[in-house]
Amino acid sequence: VSTPPSTLLPEATSSALPTQSPTKPEESIKPEIPAETQLPEKQIFDDVSTDHWAFDAVQKFSQSGIVLGYGNGMFGVDDPITYEHFGLLLNRLFNYQSEDISKTAAIREYVIVSTVKALNLDTEGIDESLIEKTFSDCGNIAAENRKYIAVAIENSLIIGFDGKLFPCDPLTRAETVVLLDRAVNCQGNTIWK
Repeated sequence: VSTPPSTLLPEATSSALPTQSPTKPEESIKPEIPAETQLPEKQIFDDVSTDHWAFDAVQKFSQSGIVLGYGNGMFGVDDPITYEHFGLLLNRLFNYQSEDISKTAAIREYVIVSTVKALNLDTEGIDESLIEKTFSDCGNIAAENRKYIAVAIENSLIIGFDGKLFPCDPLTRAETVVLLDRAVNCQGNTIWK
């Protein structure tokens, strides 16, 4: 049985990416969602029950048209997000162009670093020891990425699981939407509330 192609975004093609990244956070494009948007109380996708830990974020992103699922009633909560679709989400939410838009599973470390870069969060002077104080499995994080991971921790973008981050593992579609929901809120955007 083959997995259907992912359709996180309408017209999910790499040609939708801009030719350059924004230089200032105020240049970011925000989803056009009224602040008073009411989320449906019933599940939109068959595989995202109302008691699923990512239900609220998936509902918000689905209702806003940011994610569409597979088109067969399934979101694919446990399927890995690809670099291509993650890049399209960053582009749609923050007008940010990802460096990697391949169709392979996106690794957590890359996704976290790209999210911090898309938010244009200040990494100057960050205490990188925050990583080891928070997660026990981060010895393999690339030296140039440590400041971004520390900033993500400081801004509550990531919380890990049982004291671990699993930086070399793929990120699931559900985890991605929850991370990006936190990122939208981190920018002070209240469109979800």
